[in-house]
Amino acid sequence: MGSRSPAPSSLGALAGRVDGRLADLLDGEIARWRAVDPLLEEPLRALESLVMAGGKRLRPAFCHWAFVGAGGDADDPRVVDAGAALEMLHAFALVHDDVMDGSDTRRGRRTAHLAFADEHAARHWRGEARRYGEGAAILVGDMAHVYADALMGDIPADVADVWH
Repeated sequence: MGSRSPAPSSLGALAGRVDGRLADLLDGEIARWRAVDPLLEEPLRALESLVMAGGKRLRPAFCHWAFVGAGGDADDPRVVDAGAALEMLHAFALVHDDVMDGSDTRRGRRTAHLAFADEHAARHWRGEARRYGEGAAILVGDMAHVYADALMGDIPADVADVWH
């Protein structure tokens, strides 16, 4: 096994912009929902933990360079939003996949459905911990899907056709 080469600096710069956009979105949503009810922070923290766990952000990079290759401006903030939306869409799929597959870990951490089931059991709530955990995780995934659509914002019709 050889050592891994560092990611190109252009990839790191783009990843930083996408990370910043995701952090801004999630920080705002956490503050908004915490004001409604502090218990609503927990599912958003689970989403934040997954989305912000790191990685090279290859999906946003592919999006960025396709956009630039088709004549788009590399500094257009819409391509950062689109890259962030792809990361949220991926998070949606991962959370739901973990529930369907009964996965124990994701990116070195306990999966959302098991973490929520653990909380249910620790607090001695009524009902079945497994069902609670799975339900909460599915809602976390659904929130990621909603945020992915929100990040796409007001997009041209031809882009919307591809996105949807």
